[in-house]
Amino acid sequence: MHSQKEVQQATNEIIVALEDRQLAESSIDQYKQHYQELNAYCKHGELRSIDENTLLEFLRSQYDVHITSLHVKGLDRVAGNHIRPFTVLNWYLMTGEINTRVRVRNPLFICPEGFCDSYEAFMEYLRQKDLASSTVRNYRETVQQFIRHMISIGVESSEMISPAGILSFLSAFKHFSTNSFSYLITGIRQYLSFLFCSGFLDEDLSETLPQVKKPRYAGIPHIWSKEELKAILNAVDRMSPTGKRDYAIMLLVIQTGFRAADIRRLKLKDIDWKGHKIRITTAKNGQELELPLLESTGWAIIDYLQNGRPKTDCDCVFTRHIAPYGPIGSTSGLDFALGRYIMKAGIKFKKGERHGLHTLRNSLAKNMLDAGAPLPVISQTLGHQNVNTTAIYLKIDIDGLRKCALDISEWEV
Repeated sequence: MHSQKEVQQATNEIIVALEDRQLAESSIDQYKQHYQELNAYCKHGELRSIDENTLLEFLRSQYDVHITSLHVKGLDRVAGNHIRPFTVLNWYLMTGEINTRVRVRNPLFICPEGFCDSYEAFMEYLRQKDLASSTVRNYRETVQQFIRHMISIGVESSEMISPAGILSFLSAFKHFSTNSFSYLITGIRQYLSFLFCSGFLDEDLSETLPQVKKPRYAGIPHIWSKEELKAILNAVDRMSPTGKRDYAIMLLVIQTGFRAADIRRLKLKDIDWKGHKIRITTAKNGQELELPLLESTGWAIIDYLQNGRPKTDCDCVFTRHIAPYGPIGSTSGLDFALGRYIMKAGIKFKKGERHGLHTLRNSLAKNMLDAGAPLPVISQTLGHQNVNTTAIYLKIDIDGLRKCALDISEWEV
């Protein structure tokens, strides 16, 4: 356990050591960015101590990286880049040694015999529900954590789970943010409810879990000014292959409001060059969406395809630039790229203000509203199935929404 002051000092000492070892400048920049964000997180949360659980919670809330340990197998490159600075920090805080190659790996989860039947049945239940893969992964990792904790306190089977054991588990995560704690509770509630309905438990212990109110879309997103967007785009090195890709991606998000998942899935066949349109099926809700391809974005994509994109059989427009040259590995990688250009542009944010790639969608929505676009048109552009979702998304008062004209007959999208 270490104080905030000690963590600040430790991160500074690590950076100095990495510079002395002449680590690549780009790698040092990654460490600096991650440590700056961690120190701001600790200061904002008034954390007086920090341990591996704190770092895991930070990774989850800041980068959407959901892991049960800093030493795990099977991570993609982007997730690994997010985790590595904190593995180094955690090791330094524990041992006083700065070792960038620390990757002690935990064995794969092997379910204890007393939990095996119920765990496998729960996993099958999740698969049959046709949930999003990220949701299944979050539930699986939460339940694995729960089972490990039960074994550590002497609970040897699912039938032996008790309210006291559940409370012991939840107490280990009391430092979690309301948002993350809510996800944890949801996963455990699903598991306990399943155990009762399937006969593994005689009592529905899910009812003993606390109710955590998590307001939807409660975070305040940054609304980008034209000057800020221009500064970010100008910060991109458009002479490099990666810069050409990142520039085209950010311009595409700014001008169309595409989600990161749709950017990653965008295929060459989705672009109608003659018709100046892009047609996609959104990853989130399967909605068919057709949007105009503006000239500036079109030329940026062409520049990337002709002069920056690796030679590959992959049919995605945007690809990895490290072999194998397949689709971009994760959404967090796009957020990380944006973060680099934010640092170069010198843009500052208010405390608690979200500024990931997704916030560029918010800015498009707000700008369309300010330009007089009716709410249904904004909703259609953003790929929302329900206008009410857009109303929440814009974070403006309902009276302001009522002033929007609802007649879309004169609008083209």
